[in-house]
Amino acid sequence: MCGKGAVFGTLISVGVYFAFDWGQAIIEMTKVGDNVKGGWLQGLIQRVFASAAHPVDATWAVFFIPAAILIVWGLLDCWLIKDTPEEANFPPFDTHDASSGKMDETLTALDLLKKVFASPLMLLIAAVEFTTGVLRNGIMQWYLVFAKEVKQPGAEFFTAHWGLLLCIFGIIGGFAGGLISDRFFQSRRAPPATLLFGIMFIVTIVMAMFLLSAPVIVGAAAIVISMAGIGVHSLMSGTAAADFGGRKATATCSGIVDGFVYLGTGLQSFSLGYLTSVNWHWWPIFMVPFALIGGLIALKMWHELPAATKRYIAEIEQKPGVAKPLAAGTQTV
Repeated sequence: MCGKGAVFGTLISVGVYFAFDWGQAIIEMTKVGDNVKGGWLQGLIQRVFASAAHPVDATWAVFFIPAAILIVWGLLDCWLIKDTPEEANFPPFDTHDASSGKMDETLTALDLLKKVFASPLMLLIAAVEFTTGVLRNGIMQWYLVFAKEVKQPGAEFFTAHWGLLLCIFGIIGGFAGGLISDRFFQSRRAPPATLLFGIMFIVTIVMAMFLLSAPVIVGAAAIVISMAGIGVHSLMSGTAAADFGGRKATATCSGIVDGFVYLGTGLQSFSLGYLTSVNWHWWPIFMVPFALIGGLIALKMWHELPAATKRYIAEIEQKPGVAKPLAAGTQTV
């Protein structure tokens, strides 16, 4: 099975499920009225987040409840997560990434920033993530709005289970990208990202063609684009940034690269908010060039691997009778 990219994609997908389905469930439970449907839990939420003397819809609970869950997870992280395998009582493990052989070096804040902004390759990864932000959030945030404004007869299943569908197919996208990378491309992240962008390019065109005539095709296309978008995101932010940043700079590189996703998210939010008010056909049309650009950038990085990874693969392949490695630094889960 695949490694950290698939795990990263899975966690993103579960978070999306919580955001859409759990978030809506919390909103429904905060409404004043009959507590039969929500039972004791709805009553508890009302008592905690709304005044008994002046009952109102306690919609703000949708912010406080996830925050409380995050605090619990943060405490668990402090207790369970370790910085190195050795701290968790495992033997040392060299991932053969960009920090291999350099773990004794001390990086300043400026050194960490240079790892991203002075690296043409890392900037390409950031550019890929910018386009991913446009595509992934352009679908996740706008499909429900579209389905509400333009009725989708026969496609009610998609709106009723939107969060769950995003979760399931996001996990599929994360695992597919990781498997393709590790099994067929020696942990090169760009090849599967290129393939996933190709899927998004084709499917956004199909979506534009059938936008107002085939609701089921539009819903299925939206799910496929989200699946591919999460697959690319898990490969780039979750894995490629860590590969080329190395263990010494993983958090900085992944964090900055991930920030470009939200620059793309901001661009699509502003742009589609205007364009869809003119004509909904601009929704998929707006995303088509970003799928093409993202694919071309990923294609440019097709052969890129950290130098330490290349050396590891070369050393293994030179040993007689040793099977060709899946990838440097890749572990099965």
